[in-house]
Amino acid sequence: MRLQSDVAARLRDELKSNAAAALESRKTLNYPIGRFPLEYSPDFFSTQVVSQQNARPVAQLLEMGAYLSLEDNQPDPAMESIHALLNIGRYYEDEPLLISTLIRLAFQSMAIRGLERTLAQGAVAENVLTPMQRLLADEAAAEVFLVGMRGERATMHGYFNFLVSSDTPVPVAIMAMANGRASEASWWDYAIDIRARTMVYRSNAWLLQHQTKMVESRHVTRQRSLPCAPRNRTRLSRIRQDARLRLDAGPD
Repeated sequence: MRLQSDVAARLRDELKSNAAAALESRKTLNYPIGRFPLEYSPDFFSTQVVSQQNARPVAQLLEMGAYLSLEDNQPDPAMESIHALLNIGRYYEDEPLLISTLIRLAFQSMAIRGLERTLAQGAVAENVLTPMQRLLADEAAAEVFLVGMRGERATMHGYFNFLVSSDTPVPVAIMAMANGRASEASWWDYAIDIRARTMVYRSNAWLLQHQTKMVESRHVTRQRSLPCAPRNRTRLSRIRQDARLRLDAGPD
């Protein structure tokens, strides 16, 4: 299905105004492995993932580039843009934060949409389709939920330990994180701090127990890992099968 003429025109203008960035984004095609700089905050919980979030516009440029290539009847460059997009998602492979997992799943969804459109609109060369087929197999087998959930468990455990080991009363420390600024502790904050620390200890134990059950749930069935992960995995497997059939069929 072709894009509407006005949509294609706007897409072309957008990529033209960001030509340098679009060209730079395609370099990720040659970098299947990478990492983002990550500096944990003392409380772990408020760790910022700015560099990871900044990859979203890069992925969007690649997605737009793929769609425009299809409009110009160039399925091979379109597939290469999608390959580069999936490469960026692989940079989150071992990032121990659930938000990193969600970003990777978002990139998977973007790539799937582009793959379905590319395979529907054009014939892709074998030398382009073969590496994509291998990449799809890797993506379908990736344990993205397991990595993210383990990281979330460690993050919450680190946060609770930060609260109980700090000299700052627990209520003040929690409000400082919520408001983004520290405030002076009152006598009442110190008075209830003992009770608050007891609650933190109990909450830490309770959360560790239940998050461990969530991690272990992956052994029950992989299809229950994450609501959006099975859908992506099923669509990836279907596209991979389509790619295999096209390779077996050979050129028209």
